[in-house]
Amino acid sequence: MMKKRFFFSAVIFAVSFLWLGSGAVTVLGEAPKNRKNQKKPEAILAYYDVEKGTETLITKEDIQQQEKQHRNFLESNLEPDYPALKPSLKQLTESEKEKLKEADMNTLLHGTGEIQTVPSFNAIAAIYNRTLIPNPNAYPYYSVAKLYLFARDGSRHSGTGFAVGSNLCATSRHFITDKNGNFMKSITAYFGYDGAANSYTYKTSKAAGYIYDPRYKHDGNGTDIAFIIWANTATISHTGNFGISKEIPVSPLIGTMGYPKDFYSELKMTESYDSIFNHSVRHLYSANISEARMQSGAPVFVMKSEGPYAIGILTDRNYPGTKPLMGRRFDALIIKWLCFNGYIQKFS
Repeated sequence: MMKKRFFFSAVIFAVSFLWLGSGAVTVLGEAPKNRKNQKKPEAILAYYDVEKGTETLITKEDIQQQEKQHRNFLESNLEPDYPALKPSLKQLTESEKEKLKEADMNTLLHGTGEIQTVPSFNAIAAIYNRTLIPNPNAYPYYSVAKLYLFARDGSRHSGTGFAVGSNLCATSRHFITDKNGNFMKSITAYFGYDGAANSYTYKTSKAAGYIYDPRYKHDGNGTDIAFIIWANTATISHTGNFGISKEIPVSPLIGTMGYPKDFYSELKMTESYDSIFNHSVRHLYSANISEARMQSGAPVFVMKSEGPYAIGILTDRNYPGTKPLMGRRFDALIIKWLCFNGYIQKFS
């Protein structure tokens, strides 16, 4: 009887061992020998929550997974729109005038990360392909903002941005952090700004978060595009918005508008138009679009019957007859992520 029990127990043990041993390999998932050489998926997008102080990294695979969840997503362009509320002129306070004056003396440069003090070049600005906007209190000019940037080291800077969603402002990546990678202490947007008249049409200053390329470095590497998420979701009601398109029409006439440092000392908005003679997956090239310091972050757009569609962001200093690189295109995956997460477009 003991022998039978022993034999029966041995058989059960052997079968159990084989079954559990086989399952252990599957459940525990022993690491393959070359796993240590496998690279983690590279993050192509990041979301920074200002209140929590946390950064969430997003990979190409994450966006593709979201795309599977939104199979009925209708991929189309975000359309431009007028503001629901008629913009009205407001005056800068004396304190704001002083802060903006100081900010206009400094600039954060893409490609260096250095803060530089620059003079005005009004005497030579007339030769460049620019037109002065005498009154930015009209569409789509009041959808463009002069940005006032207050760094954590106490320094102040300025740049350009533009509305693209209910609470979203597109601008250059190098404006949201200093050269050490620290996020700005605060960013204030003055839409429809006219420095000569000390006026603007709408102001917002509380950022809830930032969306950007985490690979960007102030040495010029990475995509110099970012989005500021305003805490006030009604911003678009006061500013209207540019459309967004990843498509570039055949032989388009493109434009840009912003606040260049070398023209009216950044007090006035200017616009410039020309054709794109070349473009790549990431870059836009134009021989006669003028861009100067402080104008980074301005829209590069195509004007259609329904309004302006931004196809990218002005990022590089460019003058007629010099280097042709002048902007970065909107990446298709980034546009999809913004759409999937409800920032720039509703989907079904």
